[in-house]
Amino acid sequence: MDTHRLTPDRYVSLLRSESTRFGALLSRAEPTAPVPSCPDWDAADLLWHLTEVQWFWASIAGERLRDPSGLGERRPARPPAYADLLTQFAQTTATLADALADADDAEPAYTWLPGEQTVGFIRRRQAHEVLIHRVDA
Repeated sequence: MDTHRLTPDRYVSLLRSESTRFGALLSRAEPTAPVPSCPDWDAADLLWHLTEVQWFWASIAGERLRDPSGLGERRPARPPAYADLLTQFAQTTATLADALADADDAEPAYTWLPGEQTVGFIRRRQAHEVLIHRVDA
């Protein structure tokens, strides 16, 4: 089977651009606006979800963690103000993108998929994650 993958730089570029688009869409949304594709969430919940996801993977990739134990105690609090949440999302995106840009695809790191325990998997998966949530927004 022929496997098509983008270059590491392209995945990081897509992560940055799709995160920017996601943030721009949500900056124009009412925080309480419903998200039809995520029935239990409003715009603020969607924004917080992606902020948490990107923080988690920035921590894993940035520290090349092989085990996520202990990350829960370090998890940032959700800002009460929507503007602060938008700022936290932008900062978290930059941290994640920088961590992924500075790593080699083959470097070992925790992932939820047993056969894909590499930073390369995280890089690819996080490009997917932000794209699907940009569509949700």
